[in-house]
Amino acid sequence: MLDEGLQEEREVDLDDLVEQEADFYGVSGQCFKLDDTCYEVVDEDGERLLKVVVASERDKKFFRSPIARVIVEHEQTDDEDLYRLMDTHDSCAWLTFGTIDLREAFPEFIFERSAS
Repeated sequence: MLDEGLQEEREVDLDDLVEQEADFYGVSGQCFKLDDTCYEVVDEDGERLLKVVVASERDKKFFRSPIARVIVEHEQTDDEDLYRLMDTHDSCAWLTFGTIDLREAFPEFIFERSAS
């Protein structure tokens, strides 16, 4: 977890989280919490590239107890580069984020949560 006194956020290589199981505490804005770490998904302005950083939990609202056990999945095709937080119990996607329409001049960034 990011020390509340630190100003700089640390970028995360999402591939390190793929196929890992974690407790999921929900979504707040463009942030989600796995185990004891808050992650923020950032759309790199103008580039439509995805960046994920470890962020402070300050001013974020997450559940006190985990609401699901999830596994991080990654799907990459010619048209999409998506990450999903999949419930290990019922295979529901709690959160999907990434880039779609990669073949287009202006690909689209998505961050969609599910109210499972």
